[in-house]
Amino acid sequence: MRMNRRDFIKTTGVLGACACCGLPGFTQRSDFSTEPFTHKSQFPTTFQIDAGNICQLDCPECPAKILMRRHPGYGFLKFKNFKKFIDNNKNITDIELSKTGEIFLNPELLDIIKYAHKKNVSLTADNGVNGNYISDEVLEALVKYKFKLINFSIDGASQKVYSIYRRGGDFDKVIDNIKRINTLKAKYNSEFPKMNWKYVVFGHNVCDMVKAKQMAQELGMSMYYAANCSPGYSPIRKQDEAFVKKMYEGQYLFDVFDIKTLQTVICADLFKQPQIHYDGRFLGCSCNSIGFYNVNAFETDLMTVLNNPDYLYSKKMLTGQVPDDKTNPCSDCWAYNIMQEKGSFICA
Repeated sequence: MRMNRRDFIKTTGVLGACACCGLPGFTQRSDFSTEPFTHKSQFPTTFQIDAGNICQLDCPECPAKILMRRHPGYGFLKFKNFKKFIDNNKNITDIELSKTGEIFLNPELLDIIKYAHKKNVSLTADNGVNGNYISDEVLEALVKYKFKLINFSIDGASQKVYSIYRRGGDFDKVIDNIKRINTLKAKYNSEFPKMNWKYVVFGHNVCDMVKAKQMAQELGMSMYYAANCSPGYSPIRKQDEAFVKKMYEGQYLFDVFDIKTLQTVICADLFKQPQIHYDGRFLGCSCNSIGFYNVNAFETDLMTVLNNPDYLYSKKMLTGQVPDDKTNPCSDCWAYNIMQEKGSFICA
C-alpha cells in the first residue's frame, strides 16, 4: 500500500533527517551515474551511518518514535563495526552520524570520534541532535578531535516554550553544553565543531524566534529556521504568517513538497552519500527507514553493497530510465511518487 505524504514523513524520518539540509551542487547527469561500480575510486567519499536510533526525549511528532512503534528494534552503532568499515574503505572522507536517534547516547561515541580523527575522516551531526546530555569526555573530544559540524535542534528560547515540543528536554542544559563547547574551542584554539541552532517553527514558538536568533548570535552559532513538516501539529496562525515569512528571508527553506528539493537533496543521497543503518543494513537514502536493501555494509565488501541489483535499479528509477517495478525500496516512497506524477526525474 502506498503511503500518503503525512505518513511518509512520519515513517521515514524526513523531518529529522532532512530539515536542515541545504541544496547540494548536484546538477549534471554525470553526478548521478546509474552504472555499476568497477573500481573503488568511483565510490562515494561521504556516507551516512546512524549512530543509533534511541532518544531520551518524547517529541510528539517525532518520526523515529512513530517508526519504532511500527517496527520495533533499538540499538547503537558499534565501534568495532565503524572501525572495520573505515579500515576496509580508505577512500571515505566524511561520515554523517545523526538520523533517527541522539548520537550522544551512543556509549562508544568517544572511540568513534577518536578513530575517525586518527583516520582523517570528518564527522558531522548535520541532521540534528538534542544535546541534552553530553559527557565531559565527549564534550572535550568534539573539540580536541575536530568534530566538523553539529546542528542543535532547539525549538524555543526558554524552557517554557522549548519543552512544549521537546518533551523531557532541559533548555538550560542544552545551552550550557553549547557554552562548554565554546570554552573548549577557546582552550584548544579550534574552530571546530561548527555549531548551528536549528529552530523548527511551530505555531506555539513563533513568539521566541527573535530571542532565539539573538541567543544564537551570542553563542557564535548560525541560526537555521526549519519548516514544520507535520502541518496538522501546532500550525502557524494566520496573523503570524507574514512575520514568519520575514524571519525566513535570506535562508534556504527546506520544503519536502518541492520537486527540486526531492531531486537534489532527498533522492541525491542514493548517489552522493548513501545511508547505512546502525547495524549495517543498507538503506540508500536518509529518508528510508523501512525498505532495506538485502545487503549489510558491515558484513559485505562495499563493491557488493553498492552494486546491489535493487539499489542500482533504484537509481535508474529516480533518473527515469526504468519503470517502477512495484517491489523496489523506492516504489512506495512518496518522493519518488511525486516525481512520477510530475514526470520530472533527477536531471531529466
